[in-house]
Amino acid sequence: MPTTLGSSFLQPTLGALLIGILLSCILFGILTLQTYLYYMKFPEDRIQLKILVGFIWLLELAHCISIMHTIYDYAVIGYGDLQVFIRLPTSLSVAILFTAIIGPTVQIFYAERIRIVSGGKLIVPIFCWLMSLLHFSTTLVSSIKAIQMTSLVQYEEDWKWLLTTALSIGVSVDVIISASLCYFLSKLKTKSTVKRTTQAIDKIMVWTIQTGLLNSIASAATMICFLAIPNSRELFRFFTIPSSPA
Repeated sequence: MPTTLGSSFLQPTLGALLIGILLSCILFGILTLQTYLYYMKFPEDRIQLKILVGFIWLLELAHCISIMHTIYDYAVIGYGDLQVFIRLPTSLSVAILFTAIIGPTVQIFYAERIRIVSGGKLIVPIFCWLMSLLHFSTTLVSSIKAIQMTSLVQYEEDWKWLLTTALSIGVSVDVIISASLCYFLSKLKTKSTVKRTTQAIDKIMVWTIQTGLLNSIASAATMICFLAIPNSRELFRFFTIPSSPA
C-alpha cells in the first residue's frame, strides 16, 4: 500500500513546487501580454525578430504545460505515495530541456545587442556567446540525464557538479550582459547632445537594469537554494524502503 505523506514532508517539497509553478504560470501570463503588445505596437520590426519572439513564447508555453503536468503527476496520479519522489517525472525533465533552449537563446540575442551598442566590439559578445553555448550544453546534458535517471539520489551524487556549473554559468552571463549593456549605453549617452536621444538611452538603461537585475537575482537565488539547502539524500533513501503491507 502507498505510504501516507505527512504535512512535515509535503510543505517543503510538494508545497514549494506548487508555489513555484503557480508563480511561473503568473509570469507566463505576463509574458503572453508582453508578446501581444509587442506584435501590436511594433508591426514594422524585422521578420527575424518577430519569429524569435514567437519562438520564445512557444517554448515558454511548452515549459508551462510541462511543469503543470509535473504537479499533476505528483499531487493527483501519485497522491499519497512516497515512491513517486524516487525520480523526477519525465515532464519536469522535459521542462529543464526547454529551459536549456530558452535561457541561452535570450542570452545570445542580448549579446548581439551588446555588439551593436558597443559599435562592433566583439570581445564581450564573443565571450557571452561562448558561455551561452556552454550554458546550453550543460543544461541539455542535465536534462537528458534526468530523463534517463532511475534514482534521484544517484542522479544527485553523479551530476550535482554539472547542475551547479550550469546554474553558475547562467548567473554569470546574465550579470555580464546587464553590466555591459549599461556600460556601453552610458558611453553612448555621453556622446549624444540631443536631449531626446539621452532620454531614450536613460529609459533603455532602466529597462536593462530592471530586467537584467531581476533575472540575475532569480538565477542566483536558484543556485543558492540548490547549494545551501541541507542535503536530502537520506530522505530520498527512505523512499526506496518497501511500503508496509496493508
